[in-house]
Amino acid sequence: MNELLIKLRNPFTWLILLPILLLLWFSWIFISPFFVRATAYKQYIQDTTTGYIILQPYKIQKYIRKLAPTATRWIKQIPRVTSLQPGPIRLDWFHNLPREFSLLFDYIPGTGFETHLIIREKRNSTAFIEELNSSRVLNEFCFINWRTPITSNVNKDIWINEGFIYGKKSFSNDNPLISNPIQLKNKHFLEILWINRDQNADIILESLVRCFPKLNHIHLPTWQVGLQNTAWIYLYLNLIQDNFVNGELIICPHSSADNLKIRESISTLNDWIQSQLPSPMQLKLIEISQVENLTWEIQFYDFEPHLKRALGNFSD
Repeated sequence: MNELLIKLRNPFTWLILLPILLLLWFSWIFISPFFVRATAYKQYIQDTTTGYIILQPYKIQKYIRKLAPTATRWIKQIPRVTSLQPGPIRLDWFHNLPREFSLLFDYIPGTGFETHLIIREKRNSTAFIEELNSSRVLNEFCFINWRTPITSNVNKDIWINEGFIYGKKSFSNDNPLISNPIQLKNKHFLEILWINRDQNADIILESLVRCFPKLNHIHLPTWQVGLQNTAWIYLYLNLIQDNFVNGELIICPHSSADNLKIRESISTLNDWIQSQLPSPMQLKLIEISQVENLTWEIQFYDFEPHLKRALGNFSD
């Protein structure tokens, strides 16, 4: 110990240590953030890409591990115990969430959208992909016509699937894009950007309604009007603390005259989502700005009890 103190008093020791400490600090502040952001989807962006959904599940990995039963860390799967169960249920994917789960929409006027699903797994882990492929869960996302229910490995930890959304839209180009949309930050748990070129978001809404009939109800015309008056939409969400998700929704209207219609569509959407959520989950959209673009703060909380049960933790 005394020898260490003597060395630290030596000015030549500090001449060596200081550059090393500065290099470590520089790496932590400026370089490491680039390795914890979504990047895999970027190589699949095209000039026609108008929709981006970027999910980074690993950002809530510690939270999921805390909620999932301890047994899932040691038991790889639950064997088939009933004829109603299609097969063994793998559990290890709870603790091996992928680093990136992105969905891109490439708009082809008069035809629809080409879609690309990009998944970046944890290094040397295929637990999530194996569960995804064996469950055929992509079939539940029926608003996209997938070319195959199986996601394929294309490069190291990158997995890809492709699909198509058919839809033709008649539109009037009286409302050109009036401002550049916000750039993706690639650092949030969930980030969505939609550029409503030629009112193409209507095609997605129609496909969603066909896939999920519950969307076809009294508020649907209000949402359609709101979309038709929207130039672009940006949304992000982060897990701020246990049981609380926070974020922002920003909508750029074609003109200030469209603000009222957009506000009405968001208000009815908020009410409808809340009516579909089981108690005690709460979703709140609080308007915080209308200077240039319409901005809402998003608050989602009291979901932990249901998430615990979904992960197999019935302690409550």
